[in-house]
Amino acid sequence: MSPACRRGFFYFNHLQAFPVVAGNCYKMKLISFDPYEWAMLGAGLTLVVGVWLPQILVKRHFTIALLYVLAGFLFFRFFLIEVPNPYSGIGQRLWEKLSEFVVIISLLGAGLKIDTPPTSGEWKTTGRLLFLVMPLCILVGAWLGSTMLGLVPAAAVLLGAVLAPTDPVLASDVQVGPPNEQNDKVRFTLTSEAGLNDGLAFPFTYFAIHMAEEGGLNSEWLFTWFWQDVLYKIGVGVMAGFLMGRVLAYLVFRVPRERPVFAEGMGAIAICVLFISYAGAEAIGGYGFMSVFVAAYAFRRSEHTNKFNIILHEFTYNLEHVIASLVLIFLGGLLAFLWPTLSWDMLWYALVYILLVRPIIAWLCLLGSRIWGAQRTIVSYFGIRGIGSVYYLAYALANYDFGVAERLWGTVLVVIVVSSVAHGFSAYPVMEWLDKRYGYEKPESKIETTGEEEI
Repeated sequence: MSPACRRGFFYFNHLQAFPVVAGNCYKMKLISFDPYEWAMLGAGLTLVVGVWLPQILVKRHFTIALLYVLAGFLFFRFFLIEVPNPYSGIGQRLWEKLSEFVVIISLLGAGLKIDTPPTSGEWKTTGRLLFLVMPLCILVGAWLGSTMLGLVPAAAVLLGAVLAPTDPVLASDVQVGPPNEQNDKVRFTLTSEAGLNDGLAFPFTYFAIHMAEEGGLNSEWLFTWFWQDVLYKIGVGVMAGFLMGRVLAYLVFRVPRERPVFAEGMGAIAICVLFISYAGAEAIGGYGFMSVFVAAYAFRRSEHTNKFNIILHEFTYNLEHVIASLVLIFLGGLLAFLWPTLSWDMLWYALVYILLVRPIIAWLCLLGSRIWGAQRTIVSYFGIRGIGSVYYLAYALANYDFGVAERLWGTVLVVIVVSSVAHGFSAYPVMEWLDKRYGYEKPESKIETTGEEEI
């Protein structure tokens, strides 16, 4: 017998003996099967894979997201483990808070890496996407929900509202790069849109809730909704985010004068910006999502050439990636949980919405803007839907029972999966072609170094 065969038999015999040894260790109480400890082990392994896998598939970020969802689906389906029930009160709140945390981290990261000054005309294109494309997508999405899925008006409006925001979590391949590295028109537009329209989806979600509660439209609640949920909460969110971002930047970069806080290089300061801006805005009735993005952007603009911005960006990016990996695996589990309720009309809705509704509406609304030709087509196509939609749906259903929770959850999950497939496999090649076609290259670093106090 050859040496290779002998080694093979040796390893095979040892593998056969493993279950016996494990069983004996369990009987002797040397192995614990405490669910808490096994859950901790599973989370740790997930985090290891979350850090390791992107290094292997570095140019396939969306593909990685899809792999996480698929892995979660197979794991929860095979082991018959159920994720938190999205139809129960506790399950809805768990999904709401879990997805909320991922979204606000990604909004923080988006605000910290945008180089474009607030006076730039590039923001006009973002404005078109926010104030024209988004409402029109809600309107058409609601109409499709009524005609294709048979939803009542309030539920159809809710579906259009929760699918309205583009997702900052799954869009790393189409967003701007780290601070001072890459900021072309297409990436800036997609990044700024994702950073701002997550907050702007709130008024339309409240609109659907009020519509369901009141049984239709009437002038009394419409007036209250407009001044309170639209004007007041958006205004407070923006102003609170701007002021808190500026104040925190002053404390970090200027106090104490002898050795400012940023000189210590603590990336955890990003968490301070996140918690204070979000909770501060929510405490006074504003939209925390909008406040986080504006605060991060204001913080960055205060000292936009400082090396410390890179430290904050890297800390935020790593935290976002790890948390998002866990959430995507649980989304796969949620897909397994909802599998019996899924239907073909949900898939048709998702295909029409992702491949036709957003691209056509955006392309038409961007006519005459600063983006033209292939750039306009790319911006129009990459209307990525993701974890933000999960948050808004969980939030709405936790505040009012629309009576069609299974229908709504199933449709939203199918839309996210279709978006992950359609945008995931096309993002890298399309953006690579864009860079070659228009000659986009990373500009030379604009970071200042002024002595030992600069990081």
